[in-house]
Amino acid sequence: MATVPAPARNDDMDDVDTPRPSSRVRLESVDRVRRELVRLYKEGRDGRRDTQDVSRLANELMFVVRCLEGSDLERRIGLLEQQARERT
Repeated sequence: MATVPAPARNDDMDDVDTPRPSSRVRLESVDRVRRELVRLYKEGRDGRRDTQDVSRLANELMFVVRCLEGSDLERRIGLLEQQARERT
């Protein structure tokens, strides 16, 4: 089987047209998700990422925010219930 050589890399362009492979993004807080949303917005605004991709990813990140908010609310209610039990 013949192998095809990899295309030469143009280091001067630094892959301007191609988004970098995504690294692991830590989304354990609403603030971190907000930062990721800002990053996506800037990539879309600057033309580095397709606006449809930005929209789809932003919607998915909003689901993450809802889960984080729900988890936080559940934890806080649990603490309040525990404090109420301790008072009686």
